Amino acid sequence: MLKNNNVAAQKVMERCDLLASFSEEPGCITRRFASPPMHQVHSAITSWLRDIGVPVEIDAIGNLIGHYEGSHPHAKTLVIGIESDILFPIREQELLVSLIPGASLEVIHSLYGHDGFLLEFKQIEQLVKHFISLSPTPCIA
Repeated sequence: MLKNNNVAAQKVMERCDLLASFSEEPGCITRRFASPPMHQVHSAITSWLRDIGVPVEIDAIGNLIGHYEGSHPHAKTLVIGIESDILFPIREQELLVSLIPGASLEVIHSLYGHDGFLLEFKQIEQLVKHFISLSPTPCIA
């Protein structure tokens, strides 16, 4: 199992490096909207998604969208946010809940911002255990 994880991690890093190479400026990552590097990124990601059977489209304003319906499309979904997280603020978690049928949001109170996902494991454990006890087919995001 560890070997498979190492191989997968290596593949992810190679893909990250490839995406980082698509830039308008040498030595940094710059991709303005509709620029050739943005189209290169879209092309690479589209290829990877289609290789695993994920339908891909580009919407009217140029966002690349890949959507793969899970094996339990009507499963209840738990979304957990941290009130002090400025990287993924609660408004983004609320948006997820509004877009996922059957989703619910739980907010963790933490002084640690985004790191709260690592440090508030007891709160997360309680929320997940409670959620699992309520749903026979949970989906945790």
